[in-house]
Order: sequence, then C-alpha cells, then structure tokens
Amino acid sequence: TMIDVGGKKMAAYVNGEGPNTIVFMDQSSPTMVLKGIANWFADENKIVIIDPLGTGFSDDPDTPRTTGNIVTEFHTALHSLNLEGPFVFVTHGFTGIYTQYYSWAYPEDVKGIIAYDNYLAEEFNDSLRARDINEAEYKRQSKRVAQERYFLQRVAGITGFYRWQWPIYESAFEYGYDDNDFLVMEELFKNTFFNKASVDEQIHEYENYYSVYGKGFPDEIPVCLCVSYATDMAHIFYGDWLEYHRNQLSDNPLSELHYIQGDLNSYYYNIRLTTQFIKHFVKVLNGEAEPDSYKGN
Repeated sequence: TMIDVGGKKMAAYVNGEGPNTIVFMDQSSPTMVLKGIANWFADENKIVIIDPLGTGFSDDPDTPRTTGNIVTEFHTALHSLNLEGPFVFVTHGFTGIYTQYYSWAYPEDVKGIIAYDNYLAEEFNDSLRARDINEAEYKRQSKRVAQERYFLQRVAGITGFYRWQWPIYESAFEYGYDDNDFLVMEELFKNTFFNKASVDEQIHEYENYYSVYGKGFPDEIPVCLCVSYATDMAHIFYGDWLEYHRNQLSDNPLSELHYIQGDLNSYYYNIRLTTQFIKHFVKVLNGEAEPDSYKGN
C-alpha cells in the first residue's frame, strides 16, 4: 500500500486480523526486512510496517531527517491507514529514539512498547562527556563519516561490489523469505543503504538523541525492554547497558525488563527469540498473563 504524506509516497505493509494492531517501527527498509518476523503474528494480530521516507519503497524526503519530522510523517502515514488504535509498537536500535519520542507526542496512540536494545540518549550523553567531545566536534565527525559511507556505497553500487556485500546481510535472515524476496531486498539494499536520507539522518543524530534526553517513557504506557547479553558483555556502548535500560522503564505495573540471549542484531535473525517476548507482552497488555522481569544485578 502506498500512502500520500505531504505529497510524498510512503509504503506500508498490512497483514492479519485480530484484537491487537502491532506496529513495527524501523529504519532499514522495514516492509521487506521485517516482513518475515511480522508474519509470525498475523494469525492472531493485525500487523503494520511502514517504510519511512528515504527507506524501502518510500519516496526520498525533502525535509531534514530530524526526530520531529520522522515521527510526524510516521504518525500521518499510520493514521492514513484508518486502523483502530491504540497500537502496540515494536522497535529496535536507534529507532527506539523515534518510538520514545512518539510515545510523548502521541501517547493516545500507544497501548505498549516492546524495544530490543533500543538506543538511549542518556548513554549517548555520558559517552560524549567521557570522551570530552562537544556538540560541534561530534557533528563534524558525524558529517564526515556519513559522507564517506555514502561515497563508498555509491562506488559499491557502480562497481557491483554490493553483490558481495549483500550475502553477509542475507544470511542474517532466518525464516519467512523466498528467493524473490531476496532479489527485491538486494535491490533495496543497493539503492537505499547509506543513501542521501541516511546521510542527513546521521548528520542530525546529535539533535535526534537529545530530543528525548531525560524523558524516559510516559508512566501511563507499559514498556517491555529487551537487552541482549552479548551486547552488554561486549561493551559496545558506554557504561552499564543493562542498568541504563533498567533506569528507562516507565513506572507502570505492567512494564518489563528482559536480559536475553543473543546480540544487537538478534532481533532480525533470531525470529523465535524475537517473537517469544512480543507474544508474551501482548498477553500482558491484554490481561492474559502476568508481567515478568529480569531480577538479576
């Protein structure tokens, strides 16, 4: 489905029927990348995936890739589908920043949030302070790195080197895709991986982080945070990754924290693990199961 949002077309994938509508929020061509995960829920839930502008099948954006613009566009697209809310949001990585912002901007839309290794503005802030990097220096570095990646990816597309890159990512997908899907995903990878929208998003990364700094999640919204053991132990992020998430939990009796096996990208390639916690938390939100959190230190 293609949706008009301010004169731009945004792609949406909708499947399934049920009492809950699960909305997957991601930045990596999600209508294709997340289809295999989402279809595991379509027998009991309605599933929604939307390609943000500049990703997947959606048009390229004319507006800066700030948190405010990305979330506003997503909200407009979601409501253009005429679905009944509130919705259960599923998010991962940096997109967790946008979902967090969405929960404050449109709390009436959000029944609950399930986040896998969601990035946190507090960790980002502490990391910069520990390395003595100020705003101007971080923005300079971000712009340089983003432009270099854009150039290298365009070279990969022209030379055909991306065909050697793609199998690395293809192998990460466990179930739910056929050969035709992989051909489409390969083409999307060529056209959208570190495109101009990605560069602009990285240039605005500093402001995007700080758009939710110190806010956490609204207490009226139940949140399920899943922190991967390997990510925590590898110290990919500054400080105590698990403790940062523990401090982010909303003060809601249904909120949960889970310390799970896997790494930062298990969300994509270990569907059985991903679906386990989503299905459980949906039952918690429906009053069909009791909340259950990790109690370790």
